[in-house]
Amino acid sequence: MIDLSFIGKEGLVIDYEDLIAMIGINVVNYFKANDKNFKTVGMSSQEDIFNSYINRSENDISIWLKENFDITDFDLKKFCNSSAVMKPNIYYCYRIIPTAFLNGIKSLYIYSQYESKVIRQNIKTTFDVPVSYVYGDIREVLKDKVNYTYITANPDNVRRCQDIDTPLAVVICDDYMSMLPVVQDHVDEALRKQGKFVSYTSVLNAGVKLT
Repeated sequence: MIDLSFIGKEGLVIDYEDLIAMIGINVVNYFKANDKNFKTVGMSSQEDIFNSYINRSENDISIWLKENFDITDFDLKKFCNSSAVMKPNIYYCYRIIPTAFLNGIKSLYIYSQYESKVIRQNIKTTFDVPVSYVYGDIREVLKDKVNYTYITANPDNVRRCQDIDTPLAVVICDDYMSMLPVVQDHVDEALRKQGKFVSYTSVLNAGVKLT
């Protein structure tokens, strides 16, 4: 968990993809349940699939699905309103959002790349505290959110934060191997030089529902 006494206190923005829903795992589970010819080659258990997913080198989920399961027609934009694909399966948000609220952070947002009716509905039924929904280019989302904290597992969005002049805190989830280039390319250091606060967190410590 992150230290909520030290982050941007005006608000919190957290990625939906990979921090609330491991979308790739949801897709594999859907095919396993609905396609009798579907095979998880070389992966004998749900834990094998999980380990492969978090250790993927590419952030793009469609690349992992194609290389490991021969799923060639996945496009997140087309499936963003699928309840099976967008189903929450990480418990991190169930802890961090209420904790942030109790720590005085009242402006709470869940962010996704594409607009999703499913996410909107999930927010209404999941949390006992007020949570809003935003989507689109993360630079547009964050440009007016002064002293907010953005929690992400998207290396591309971490890089995009360099284009934002707004003072904010960027919390990077380092559970995923796809985040490694951010460290290797010293993007975190570049953000700090811009005056942004950068720290790291783990979502997997909160627990994951794999089925």
